[in-house]
Amino acid sequence: MKRSQTQRRRTNLNPPVKETSRKTIRVVLAEDQGMVLGALAALLEIEGDISVVAQARNGKEALAAVLAHKPDVFITDIEMPKMTGLEVAAELRRRRTGTRVVIVTTFARSGYLRRALDAGPDEEAVAGKLPEYWDFYHEVRTNYRSSWALGVRDLPAELAGGKRYLFVAWGDDRVLECRVLEESTPVTATYVLAADYQDWKALLQGYDALRTVMYRKLLLEQGDLLEFFKGIYFFVESLALIAAVPTSFPAAAELPASA
Repeated sequence: MKRSQTQRRRTNLNPPVKETSRKTIRVVLAEDQGMVLGALAALLEIEGDISVVAQARNGKEALAAVLAHKPDVFITDIEMPKMTGLEVAAELRRRRTGTRVVIVTTFARSGYLRRALDAGPDEEAVAGKLPEYWDFYHEVRTNYRSSWALGVRDLPAELAGGKRYLFVAWGDDRVLECRVLEESTPVTATYVLAADYQDWKALLQGYDALRTVMYRKLLLEQGDLLEFFKGIYFFVESLALIAAVPTSFPAAAELPASA
């Protein structure tokens, strides 16, 4: 029996659906705490297009796993035995593996900030500016004998709220002290500066350090303005180093309501 015109039209309006294949993202995980490592792996495996191809409990195992499996993404904790996540990431970049690196940490700790400041700008940053600029930077750094208290205003409740300062003291071409001051701790430094939480977040997520200072997002609250600006480029480069240390933020953080 011949089908009616209406039946043929209905058939044409419902063509077979073609399944589209999605590329599977291959992941290597590194975390020194077994329970956290297992939970993270289980959560990622729930996603249909993610495959955890290897897990590591220390930095050396992680590096070997990435080199062996050549994953699309390497997810690592920042603090691990034998090699830190930062050290593994640096080695992968040196070897040009092409693997994208995601470093997981709850807050950029003062020890890592100190190491980043002591190390100074990397080759990529140095290549982006004239040699005379870096001559001035090193001259200021060599003779710098001052301290900064870098404040964050209006922290969200998830980060304990209120205001906190990062204290950094310089001398002898290196960082003499680097620590986070609790809200109850008296703030004493050569220069005291502060910015809103959102401005710090923008800086740590890639906003330009020089613009942060020049557009008055980070304001000098205490200290001699003229003396501070004599070493402004050294300060800006140091601020960029602080911003480059991996830091994560609470996804659900809410800012305090404005008065």
